[in-house]
Amino acid sequence: IGVPHSLFPPLVSPGEMMGELQPDAASRLGLPCGVPVISAGHDTQFALFGAGAGINEPVLSSGTWEILMARTSQVDTALLGQYPGATCELDSRTGLYNPGMQYLASGVLEWIRALFWSPDVNWDTILAQAAAIPYGADGVTMDTQLLDSP
Repeated sequence: IGVPHSLFPPLVSPGEMMGELQPDAASRLGLPCGVPVISAGHDTQFALFGAGAGINEPVLSSGTWEILMARTSQVDTALLGQYPGATCELDSRTGLYNPGMQYLASGVLEWIRALFWSPDVNWDTILAQAAAIPYGADGVTMDTQLLDSP
């Protein structure tokens, strides 16, 4: 996309120690100097680790998205394109992968609610209105390209 490589830090694995907390930052944060600084990753990626998920054990993470993921030592990324919403991330442990499926979740629904209804309209009303829409929505479609394209 034309962005100079010099603007990016070196590529490292999740969980890799990047250095130690320096005196100025330690003072500002109220932490001791020398605390290890570890590279991080996607919040859901680390949720698998935090949840104690074992190898090939699925975990459903709810937040902005519903993401069903698993930790595995092997993944065929060529298959991901066959499944809408499929993703794969590097696990917090080197040598493991996190294939998953992403679904619309509560954070996005709250955003849509704020766009189209006033705050006093409850979910029961919204769901009843949605249920009254005929299958196929009379041909109405949604443009999911929410950002301006170049």
